[in-house]
Amino acid sequence: MDEALAKDKAYTGTGRENVVKEGQPVESNLGKDVTCSSSTTRLRPRSWTSTGLPHETQSRAWPLKKVPSISSQNYEAHESEVARLYELEQRTNCHSHMRDETTSSGIEDEQDGNLQEVGNKILRWQTRKRSLLRWLVIFFIAIVIETLYLFISYSSATLVTFRTTFTLQFQSGWSKYVIKLILSCLYAVIAFLMVYLVPASAGSGIPETKAFLNGIRIPDIQSLSTLTAKVFGTIFAVAAGLPVGKYGPMIHIGSIVAACTSRRARLIRPVDRLLEAARVFSNHSERRDLVVAGAAAGVTAAFAAPIGGLLLAWEEGSSYWSLKVTWRVFFCATGTLLFTYLLAGSRMGPAGASLVDPSYMQSYAGSFSTGIRVANEDLLLFVGMGVLGGILGAAFNALHWHMSRLRHSYVCTWPRRLMEVLGVTVVVSTVGFLASFLSESWACRPVPPAEPSLYEDAAYVVPYLDKLLPLTCGPGHYNEVASLYLNDGVSALRLLFHLPRLNLSDDKPMFSLHALALFAGPYFLFLVLAFGVSVPSGFFVPQLLLGAALGRMAGQVVVVFGHPTYLGQVRVFAIMGSAAFVGGITRMVPSMTVIMLEATGNLFFLLPFALVLLSAHWVGDLFTPSIYDMIIEIKGYPFLRPDPPKWALAQLRARDLMTPQVVSLRPIETVKRVQEVLCTTGHNMFPLLYPSSHPTRSGALFGTIMRETLVVLLQAANFSSTASVNNDPDNPELASPVLDFAQLLESAARLSSRVIAQPVIPLTPEDESKWMDLRPYSNPSVYFVTEDSSVTKVYRLFRGLGLRHLLVLSIERDVCGVIARHDLMPNSMESKLRKIKACKNASKAHWTLPKGIQGRKAKTAGDFVKEKERGKATMETGGQGA
Repeated sequence: MDEALAKDKAYTGTGRENVVKEGQPVESNLGKDVTCSSSTTRLRPRSWTSTGLPHETQSRAWPLKKVPSISSQNYEAHESEVARLYELEQRTNCHSHMRDETTSSGIEDEQDGNLQEVGNKILRWQTRKRSLLRWLVIFFIAIVIETLYLFISYSSATLVTFRTTFTLQFQSGWSKYVIKLILSCLYAVIAFLMVYLVPASAGSGIPETKAFLNGIRIPDIQSLSTLTAKVFGTIFAVAAGLPVGKYGPMIHIGSIVAACTSRRARLIRPVDRLLEAARVFSNHSERRDLVVAGAAAGVTAAFAAPIGGLLLAWEEGSSYWSLKVTWRVFFCATGTLLFTYLLAGSRMGPAGASLVDPSYMQSYAGSFSTGIRVANEDLLLFVGMGVLGGILGAAFNALHWHMSRLRHSYVCTWPRRLMEVLGVTVVVSTVGFLASFLSESWACRPVPPAEPSLYEDAAYVVPYLDKLLPLTCGPGHYNEVASLYLNDGVSALRLLFHLPRLNLSDDKPMFSLHALALFAGPYFLFLVLAFGVSVPSGFFVPQLLLGAALGRMAGQVVVVFGHPTYLGQVRVFAIMGSAAFVGGITRMVPSMTVIMLEATGNLFFLLPFALVLLSAHWVGDLFTPSIYDMIIEIKGYPFLRPDPPKWALAQLRARDLMTPQVVSLRPIETVKRVQEVLCTTGHNMFPLLYPSSHPTRSGALFGTIMRETLVVLLQAANFSSTASVNNDPDNPELASPVLDFAQLLESAARLSSRVIAQPVIPLTPEDESKWMDLRPYSNPSVYFVTEDSSVTKVYRLFRGLGLRHLLVLSIERDVCGVIARHDLMPNSMESKLRKIKACKNASKAHWTLPKGIQGRKAKTAGDFVKEKERGKATMETGGQGA
């Protein structure tokens, strides 16, 4: 038996270089504080413009910091024998249990009837109960997300109001500058402390959410501590006056709320039958669907756009989609909006004030008049704006790429990151005040009258006049530049969206070209500097604000050059400019079209939005990837894109991608061997192979088993009673006790990532000599491909089914390798392709056509006629023409 055991140890798992392994650290910029080092492993990203095999000269990488283990999600259902028996047990409960269930559920007791029929009725009732619980959980997620959004909005608005009011109390301009700078730096430091305490809360979190829905498990990205740091960090980052917003983080916050709800629901002990239904959240696929719904609810809370949230979750989020997911996502998004309206309609106090300020129900764009129209001759101008937006968006993405390189090289310690946050805050505050002061001689303008009868759409203009700030201007005047710089992003955006072109007090533009240019130029640089600093933040509203300023400039230029009629409504150009710039950066077309449409509430903007976003998307893709794809690539997440690289399709096969050294276990294995495999490898799945001593199936595949299952079995000490057992897989008798499936799920849910990666289970020498029967927990329905399978089939199987591993079988149907997520990364495939080209004998060549047939043109009917005539002529000449 020891000899057979030695033969089955066919694994070391050490033959791979320059490839990130499952369960081992991935190079990234998120997480631990490490010192700058040029010797860190370099990941070279793909070229932006090349469609062929990338070259060394096309792009260069920079040192990336290490993070905790990043692994793949497991979206496959439990198909082991214990899972099947557990499901069967639910269908065939004892008669007394069925009688209790029928009584409690209102079904008539059928003591003398068919017990199977009664069991089916109970099963249907339990299914409805689980379904009801799922819908209640989704609505609970919607309520929590909307509550958090209202809390963030109220808190950030209160801090901004305090800063602005306290600053304007001083008479001297320099005193106002110093007070605003001190308060802004104080807020920025608090926002930075949130990231220092919880590094996973940095940024918007959209790339991390997108990576999770793609099947990547990132530690701490969906924890309660990350949620707390994200909420408070976003509040203070917005209040600090940085060019950031709260709308991007709402997507991450929504996903965290959904993930935490799923995790807590499946950890509830089943004290009654209703709580037992919470086990519906016991697998990763259920949590993935809830996270998709939570992300859509975050979009709805931020933009008041439920359909836009659904489309954004579909376009940028989930790699897997179904009608069931559509219903859940839309229900969660609608529930978020419904809860807001319920709060807004509730009254309290003697004055009957609303529980929620109605302004918080509006989107970032506010309310628009349906009387605003778009002329047909302006569509071409909007396409031109989309082209310019795509160019500017690509330039922004490229600058962010280079800024990220600089940050990885020079800003790689926490003190330096703090200095960066303070530096950006000082620059933004100083430039904003200097621009306002220097423009005081010409930027002080009389405030337009707030008389509703003077405006055609007064209800959409007058409410925003109080956002015009005077700074050092006299009473009844406002400073054009200060109103854009010193307001929060949403207020400044609404000024550009809603105020008319002309000021009724002096018949001059509300915002002159000089003021818009003095704001747009520096603000573009502010976005480049602030995008990536160590604070929780989003950049959707700042992008809209900059696009609105550029669009309003374009509208005024068009008016100056000869079209003073319809085009005098520069507000439309401001809206289209926002869409163009955001589309050039994010490249989201369907979802952003609907979000902008729902935010503005004007159906006539549908076609212009679509044209602007399409043109911005096409032009931007000519130069750089979208900003979220770029961030995912910078952080080194093993993200599977919709299609594999084209240069790999015809040059690689499954055998070229797989890891040839496979860790294998036997269906009945020794405890010592299981512990040795868990402690010496980081793999999350192990194939179970028939022992070499088996008479007919030596080395054949029995099934697979997950790493967390082995850890649970070791912790539960499910060992044989003696050291001598029959380890034949065909033996019908069990070699060790069987752990209940419900207990297995509960124990696995309570395992931390660290325990799964490095289990510490003390065993005695007596325990090590015992055996573990792994057959009841193995998955016999294994996905596999043959070694000659194409890259396209492997890639689509892996991404479409949400696989974690894919086995590769040889021609003899023996397991010859395994493919994991990192094997399908472009860098990994490129490295393997180069090795194959450098050593042509490294991979066994698959069958192909002979060289004489390759490239030969197919014959047509005319070719056969010509050959027949040529043959007759040859016979007539006696073969002389041959």
